[in-house]
Amino acid sequence: MEWKSAKEYHAQFLYTLHSFPSTIRFVRRNQLWDGFWTYGWVSKLLVLLAFIAGIKFVSLFFDWFNNVDTSNPLVMASALGSFFTEVAAKEFEFLLSGGMKYIMLILLEIVIFHMTRKSFRILSGQDSDSSLNAFIKAQIRMLTVALRSFILESIIVMIIKVSTGILSFLNPVAFVVIVLVKAFFVGFTVVDNYYEQFGFSIKESTKEAQKNLGITLAVGLTLQLFFLIPLAGTIVAPVLGAVAATIVLYELTGVSRPKQEINEKELV
Repeated sequence: MEWKSAKEYHAQFLYTLHSFPSTIRFVRRNQLWDGFWTYGWVSKLLVLLAFIAGIKFVSLFFDWFNNVDTSNPLVMASALGSFFTEVAAKEFEFLLSGGMKYIMLILLEIVIFHMTRKSFRILSGQDSDSSLNAFIKAQIRMLTVALRSFILESIIVMIIKVSTGILSFLNPVAFVVIVLVKAFFVGFTVVDNYYEQFGFSIKESTKEAQKNLGITLAVGLTLQLFFLIPLAGTIVAPVLGAVAATIVLYELTGVSRPKQEINEKELV
């Protein structure tokens, strides 16, 4: 695989981050949610996910409310700040530790699938298979990609921790590297949906994600930040992540036709 320069990756990273405000406008202007609710079971799944995520938030709230002095406004205001700090810490631990973030992405593959393919159709004017059969294949692939990403991420993070544990002065550097490693693999689970619709294998998709490392990292970091938002972040993260990845990859990579058509043209 041909690696790009650090300057190119940096430019990709910034371009992707700057695309998120326009991504929000793109979603609203094109009403990307239209057609999504035709999957009758989707609404039930999303309600269930919101309920599961909400249990943690609600239990924290009641624990806080039962132990705070509500008769003193100043004490209550101070305690409220501590409550939201604790919520943020719990969300961070919940989604960035272990494989929970991958479970969430697996469960929300229908969101990523719909947003990626509808965004591509709007951008390119080309059709993209959004049939039930295509979704089933994409869901199976998401299971494979998520499991693979979780295993590789865990191995790499463990190696980094063991390697830097001896040299304590490298700990801050190790922390940054670990954050970037996690961002890459989370970003890849979303970016892969873009390449999957063109017939790329997981191996080929991985090479593309590495070649466009700045895009993959920006999507992954932003995805994890949105996941930190209680309740709403569960849905916002995959929606904006999938749409932003589609827009940027379409604009910057030139991959906008089925893989077999690209190969046929290259052979002429």
